[in-house]
Parts: sequence; C-alpha cells; structure tokens
Amino acid sequence: MQESGIFVVALTPNAVRSDWVKQETAYALSHQKQMQVFPLLVQACEVEQLSGLLTTLQFVDFERGYDEGLAKLCRALGLASYGSERSKPYVPVPQPTRPSAATWGKLQQRVDSALTDQKWEEAERLIKHWLELDPDDPTALAARTLLHELKHAAELSRNQRQLDEALANENWKEAARYAAILLQLEPRQPRAERALNLAQSKLQVLHTTILTLAKGVTLEMIRIPAGVFLFGENKQKLKLAEYWISKTTVTVAQYWAFLQTTKHLRGSYWEWKEIKRKPYLDHPAVDVNWADANSFCAWASQVTGSAIRLPSEQEWEKAARGQMGMNSHGD
Repeated sequence: MQESGIFVVALTPNAVRSDWVKQETAYALSHQKQMQVFPLLVQACEVEQLSGLLTTLQFVDFERGYDEGLAKLCRALGLASYGSERSKPYVPVPQPTRPSAATWGKLQQRVDSALTDQKWEEAERLIKHWLELDPDDPTALAARTLLHELKHAAELSRNQRQLDEALANENWKEAARYAAILLQLEPRQPRAERALNLAQSKLQVLHTTILTLAKGVTLEMIRIPAGVFLFGENKQKLKLAEYWISKTTVTVAQYWAFLQTTKHLRGSYWEWKEIKRKPYLDHPAVDVNWADANSFCAWASQVTGSAIRLPSEQEWEKAARGQMGMNSHGD
C-alpha cells in the first residue's frame, strides 16, 4: 500500500465490520496527500463503523447498478469508461478540508463552556461556525437545540426571580408585569397565573391595573372614581361616572406593538429602523392622527379583552387635574 497512489474500498455490511478493512482504510485516509481514496457503496451499510472521515468523501454508488457504478469509477480513475472507446482525463474529486479531531474537540469544549457560563452570543457564534464546517454534524445540531432551550429556561428563571422579589416586596405593579411576561414566554403556568390575578386584584384596590398588549409591553390603567369636578376656565361643575384612563399617553413601544401586529398604515416617523426607535420606547408616540388613535384603541381592546376608547375632553381634563379637580398638575 505504501507505493499505491489510489485506494478503492468496497463498502458492504461485512466490510465495515472487518478489522483488516478498518486498518487499511485508516492508513489510506491518513495518507490522502499521497493517494486518492475512492469509496464504492456496494450495499447499504453504516459507513461510520469503518471511519467517520469517509462520510466527507464523494461516494461511487454501485447500488443503482453495476454498469452505472463501473462507468463512474472509470471516469474518476481516468480510465476508458465502461463501453466507451476513449478515456477521459482524470479529474480528481475535490476533497473538502475537514478539521482534525483535536480541532473538533476544542471547538466542542468552547461551546460547552459558553453554554455553561450562559454566554449565549458566544455560544451562538461558535455553533454557527461549527455548522459552517459541517452542516449535518449531529453534535452541532444538538448543541444549537440545547442553546435555544437553555436561553428560554434562563429567561423564565430570571423573570421568575423578579416576580418572586416583587411579590415579597408587595410591589404589585412589577409583579403584574413579570407575571405577564412569564405567561407570554410560556402560557398556562399556574403559578404565574395566580401571581397575575393576585397582583391585579391588589392594583384594583389601589385603583390601578396592568393590561398586556404584547410580549414585554403593558398598559397601566388608572381608576378615576365617579364624582364632580370643575371643568374648563369657567370652572363648570360636572359629574362624571367612574372610568379608567391610561397613566401616560400612548408610548412609542405601545404604538409600535400595534403596528407590528396589524397592517395599519405608518407615518414617516414609523419607518425608522428599530435601532433608531429603541432610545425612545418610553416617549409619547408622535405622528399619530385621530384615525390612528382610534385604530390603536380597537386593537388594544381586542388583545386585552377590555373596552378601550379615546377619552372625552371632560374625562381627559378631570384625570389631568387630579383627584380634587383643582389643577392640571396632579395632586
């Protein structure tokens, strides 16, 4: 074999179990710079039993027929094709460059370390590189699945800790927010559902409630009790029934959630890329007309199950003036 320039191995179930074939194949694969290796798939078998490196080479398939396989082999060897009069020039089959076993091992260790340390971006980058080297590597594919599962579990755990802390401190607003996030991440969590119900019941006593518009996006509503207030410059006494109004004007984050889930037409401001909007997510939404606002209310009603509309002038002024209805700067 030391003087051979070509190594042809016929792959059958018996061949891949043969110690002699394994030794000869291992020698040939370790000397690919000195010889060409041509695996012939004669019968279906588990090639990995012989050598995993064989799976990186181009097979000559004899399963489809002896004549067709022989013709392919002759062309690969540069011999006269079976049934032809003239030989074709030998064109070497491109052999993909495959990293050494040591390189594979080091790459897998780095991925394992990144996953253990919860360095998600680094793990994602390493797994992407791994799959670029071998898109079908089962270990790399399993690592990618594990990454998604671990990220999801970590996000659940982080929000659960925040929820537990909020409940312990009786911070019902934060508790409602984190419970809503948990239910967005994974619906039908009895513990989170109980926490959300508890927090909302407490907030109702405190005259506030939290509505969920989208993942991580909420709308805080304030209860305005029934009663008389002084309306307008003439301080006309008006009596209004109880109603609820949002604590703040609609924010960029809330309106963007509406645009993302509907086909509502956008103004020029809303064509901004996310990176430009991100610093202003808690700012009031702009470039919104009356029709836009009405459409937002209809959408918010649908996703929250609560009847939401634009406030009347009197309702807005009473909420803005404060509990005693004497000024426009709160109590």
